[in-house]
Amino acid sequence: MRQQLQQLEAMAQAELAQLEQMAARQAAARHSAEQASLGWDLGLDARDLGPAADAPATAPMPR
Repeated sequence: MRQQLQQLEAMAQAELAQLEQMAARQAAARHSAEQASLGWDLGLDARDLGPAADAPATAPMPR
C-alpha cells in the first residue's frame, strides 16, 4: 500500500511539473503576442522586438 502511494505521489509531481511547463509556455506565447501587438501599434517591425526575457526593465513614460 505504501509503495502504491509513493508511486501515485511521484506521478502527481511529474504531472504538476508538466502543467507548470505548459502554463509557462502559454504565458510566454501570450506575452509575445501582446508585445507584437504593441510593436505594431508603435510602428515597429517584428525584427525590432527581441524576446520578452531580453527586454530591459524601463520606467513608465510620463504622460
